[in-house]
Amino acid sequence: MLVLLFDVIFFFFSTLSIILARLIVSSVFLVVQVIQLFKVPGEAIQGGLEQLAEIIKVCFEFVFDIVKEIIASIISAIFEHLKEAAKESAAEMVSTVFDLMKNTRTSLDDLLNDLPEIAEGFSGMIQTVITNLWESYKDVIKYLLENAN
Repeated sequence: MLVLLFDVIFFFFSTLSIILARLIVSSVFLVVQVIQLFKVPGEAIQGGLEQLAEIIKVCFEFVFDIVKEIIASIISAIFEHLKEAAKESAAEMVSTVFDLMKNTRTSLDDLLNDLPEIAEGFSGMIQTVITNLWESYKDVIKYLLENAN
C-alpha cells in the first residue's frame, strides 16, 4: 500500500513538472505571438488567438489524460486491496473450518466414549416406561374388574 502511495506522489510531481514545462513553452510562444502582434496587427491577432486556442486545447487534453490515469490507478489500488482482503478472509475461513472439523471429531470421540453409559441410561428409561405402563395397565384392569359388578 505504501508503494502505491509513493507511486501516486511520484506520478503527481512528474505530471506537475510536465505541466509547468508546457506552460513555460506555451508562454514563450505567446510572447512571440505578442511580438508578432505589434508587427502585423491583423495577422498577429488571428495567429495569437489560434495559438492560444491550441495551447488551451492541449492543456485540457493533457489534464484530462492525467485525471484518467489517476482514476485508473485508484481503481486498480482498490481492486488490489479487495483482492488481498478476499485472500485473508478465505484463509481465515479455511482455518475456522479446520478448527470446527477438529472440534467435531473431538466431540464425536467423546460421544463414542460415553456411548455405553448413554445406552445404559436409555435402556433404564425404556425399562421404567414399560414398567410404569404395565403397572398402570394392571391398575386399570383391577379397577374395571372391581367396578364391573
